[in-house]
Amino acid sequence: MTSDERSRGSHAPKFRRLAAVGHGGMADIYLAAARGVGGALKLLVLKDLRPALVRDPEYRAMFQREARIATLLSHPNVVQTYEVGSEDGRPFIAMEYLEGQPLHRILRRVYQPPPLPPGLPTAMHLQILAELLAGLHYAHELRDYDGRPLGLVHRDVSPHNVLVTYDGQVKLVDFGIVHLAGGGDTEIGTFKGKAAYSSPEQVCGEAVDRRSDLFSVGVMLWEALARQRMWAGLDELTIARKLEGGDIPALPADAAATPALRSLCASALAVDPARRPATAEAFREALELHLGKSAPSPRAIGAMLADIFAEDRANLRGLVEAQIRRARQAHDDLPVLDLSDPSGLAESGPGDLAHPDEPTRRDAPRSAEAPQEPSPPRPSGPHDATWSGVVAPARRPTPVLRWLPWALGAVAVAVSASMVFTTGSEEHVGTDMSAEPAVLEPCARADKPVVELSGEIERSARLTCDKVYRLRFVTFVRPGATLTIDPGTTIVGDRDTGGTLVVQPGAKLVAEGTRERPIVFTSEARPGQRRAGDWGGLIVLGKAPTNLRDAEGRPARGRVEGIADGGEYGGDDPEDSSGTLRYVRVEYSGTELGPNNEINGVTFAGVGRGTQVDHVQVRHAADDCFEFFGGTVDAKHLICQDPGDDGFDWDLGYSGRLQFLLLRDGAGALDTTAGLEGDNDPGGSRNEPRSAPTIYNATLCGRGHGLEHEHYGMLLRRGTAATIGNAVVVGFEAPLDVRDRDTTVALRGGLWLAHNFAAPLAHAEIPGGERALADDDFGVDEAALLTAAGARVEDPDLPGCADPASLKRFKPRAALHAGAAAPPADGFFAADADFAGAFRDEADDWDAGWAVWADAPEDA
Repeated sequence: MTSDERSRGSHAPKFRRLAAVGHGGMADIYLAAARGVGGALKLLVLKDLRPALVRDPEYRAMFQREARIATLLSHPNVVQTYEVGSEDGRPFIAMEYLEGQPLHRILRRVYQPPPLPPGLPTAMHLQILAELLAGLHYAHELRDYDGRPLGLVHRDVSPHNVLVTYDGQVKLVDFGIVHLAGGGDTEIGTFKGKAAYSSPEQVCGEAVDRRSDLFSVGVMLWEALARQRMWAGLDELTIARKLEGGDIPALPADAAATPALRSLCASALAVDPARRPATAEAFREALELHLGKSAPSPRAIGAMLADIFAEDRANLRGLVEAQIRRARQAHDDLPVLDLSDPSGLAESGPGDLAHPDEPTRRDAPRSAEAPQEPSPPRPSGPHDATWSGVVAPARRPTPVLRWLPWALGAVAVAVSASMVFTTGSEEHVGTDMSAEPAVLEPCARADKPVVELSGEIERSARLTCDKVYRLRFVTFVRPGATLTIDPGTTIVGDRDTGGTLVVQPGAKLVAEGTRERPIVFTSEARPGQRRAGDWGGLIVLGKAPTNLRDAEGRPARGRVEGIADGGEYGGDDPEDSSGTLRYVRVEYSGTELGPNNEINGVTFAGVGRGTQVDHVQVRHAADDCFEFFGGTVDAKHLICQDPGDDGFDWDLGYSGRLQFLLLRDGAGALDTTAGLEGDNDPGGSRNEPRSAPTIYNATLCGRGHGLEHEHYGMLLRRGTAATIGNAVVVGFEAPLDVRDRDTTVALRGGLWLAHNFAAPLAHAEIPGGERALADDDFGVDEAALLTAAGARVEDPDLPGCADPASLKRFKPRAALHAGAAAPPADGFFAADADFAGAFRDEADDWDAGWAVWADAPEDA
């Protein structure tokens, strides 16, 4: 039966999607219930081709290729696909729902400090590998319906892609980068996979056959016997060079291995494929011969797993039952599924967390695990990136089921950063950290190789200017890791997957460009075709205070909306450091996460004042340029060009200091509301710490008077406080609007308000008026506030400020000194900036060399 024959069109759907658990570039993933006879339900996992791609021939062909393989797979040691079809013209793959854990997480748990004695028993580890080999042999022998061998090679065999269920089954998963004989899926000379588990021929981009997968199992056997990583302490380039040179490490002398096992391991790791076992079945038989009667039963394996992950399993069951209970409230005909004594929803907290989005080359991760200190031995996968295991581990169960971890199976589930691998104490991205600092001459090359960047960066890493990095999906810099970006480096965001970089609390981003060689985050599209919202953006999370409170009024951590687990932020350290941003441009960002919810150009959430931010430009963002959710971070020399909403936005108790801000709300802007917009929190509470930034020397250039939407230079509301001095506000419907009872503002000298658009000082607040013209500030008179602060209502003569066609720098022809105030002499503010606006005069060139003003197609 074909997919079209299975399509039910407008008929009642067979599957009820209970929770969205993953959104990749090609597919949406759901935990679902299938209706059976008599209303019985069966939990399963659905993968749907995204609606926007249904009519795209390339994506549809990719999805159908994956589905074709999935339908042929039927073996106890390979994840099972129940059905391939379509509903309302949208293709889907329905797969079994598995309760268990991937092998890499099992190894992490049993070897994490203090290790669980005796770790994972060697016999049990070998039995898991034997079961894996049984599934792998089946896949290698797979034939199509006409009996023709497919010549399948998995190419991503690693601990991440071996699932062990709580009843002791072992399942091979992730056929996302599978190679088929004659399939044309990978060109010779290219590499896909994880270097730490790849064969020499795979790393070199040569033709591969089933024996390449056996080398990968050989690496896993080496690690099982040695109880350590085979390539510990080496970066991926070093691994690749050693593989290319045939330099394979020998099994340590103290490894618990018989001579026969040593010989088998050496054979599997032979550089020459002809010297390896001929088949996975022969490899399995040799392992089982060694195990003999000592081979543990599936029941024993399952019992061990259920014991060490008992709390995790209970947490997940509680989440599943809670979601079905919610679904029943929305649909009375949906019965409650009995999951046997669930523990219920648990509170969110720090710790290990299963990954909610099982990534493939097209469906990559959208969340990350919390950090765990490395401690040898630690035989885990090259990312320790969690692809699921369908449970939320004990220390950080998720309270929101739409981000529920899941066991996806044949939908590829490996974290797939082509050049990102954790190989020991450090993680490296496209370079060798042991080398000398990168020279900058290669920055000028026109033929830079493109390196894909996705997954999780768990150890210190470096991006170098001799490459272009393609950011796919959500990439996390994990706590304890530092991502260093060299001057002149370009990172392009993938349009299909909404590439986003998230720096988690406890991690650092050191992006220090120079005036001559800024660091650029931009769209992967060609110049002239770039648009706001092409990719995600830059999100920096820290441990500084916010004013978020839970239901009992206790301090609570925040969560970046739209980012799955891994988007938490906040703490109690106002001096926290998330690294450095200096001479950085962020362009065409703002992927839509949901209705009216886009990622900002740069988001600082709970970021402390130990973070250094200076000379950062955001241009053509689909939402705000800069957003500050709580925290204390200070920043200077910020440029916002053509935002989709606000220029500079703060909330949740932000109390940092900002100086030299420039907003240019040009013709390419989408729907700017305000140059500066501030709230205490969304509910307008009096929670402490109160939002109270101090801002000096801002130039805010709007698009004129009489626009169809509200358009303010400064919009302060919901209980925020603010100190604003030496500002120039040009081309807004009104320069200042204060709303809500507890909102306060202290205005300091040097305020210039252009009248060239006949804009009033403030709206006339008339009861019953339209567009928030009614009294919304309990009698605050903005015009009186501005007048009392000595505001000058005249054109400050800034060339190009209110002219979207102009590419000039918005600098005054003469210094705007009249009435300006000296900023606080507190060590942060430039105390000699006693002038209004972001620039002293035409000679002030802090934007020169690194900032870009030309619109597409001129900008590169």
